Amino acid sequence: MIARRTPYVLIQIIFWILLLLFSIYYLGHEEQRYAEGVIISLLYLPVVAAAAYFISRYLIPRYLLQEKFVIFSLYLLYTFIGSVYASLMVIITSLIGLANFDYGNLLTPIRNITSFIGIVHFFIILFVAISVTEQWHSMQRKYLMALQEKSQAEFRFLKT
Repeated sequence: MIARRTPYVLIQIIFWILLLLFSIYYLGHEEQRYAEGVIISLLYLPVVAAAAYFISRYLIPRYLLQEKFVIFSLYLLYTFIGSVYASLMVIITSLIGLANFDYGNLLTPIRNITSFIGIVHFFIILFVAISVTEQWHSMQRKYLMALQEKSQAEFRFLKT
């Protein structure tokens, strides 16, 4: 079981590292302020990860796949509101800690709050899409293996 999970965990680690590197580049490239880009990326990456894992590992299997659409929609809305709130806290923290209360000292991509929140939610949607696709492929493999075992059992039964 652990050996089968290792590639999955490795893929997850690679995904989050690539996302972190892209975020650092996106935030810091315009003004060549990569150190601040690292700090802000490390502040909002847990927000992205928490929302993404909550949606893909809890909400979708427990509510969406069980066809509880109203409850799923409500929890998805709550997750969206919580992640927007956490993103705003990251912006306020960066305004206080990195920009010394001067809006003009903020990194350019963060000055446009809706764009920043949109980027954060794009990352969440990207992770959920990849995760759901991977889960679907896993279920398809299991289904095909079960179908193959069933046909082999029927063939053995007919042989006797």
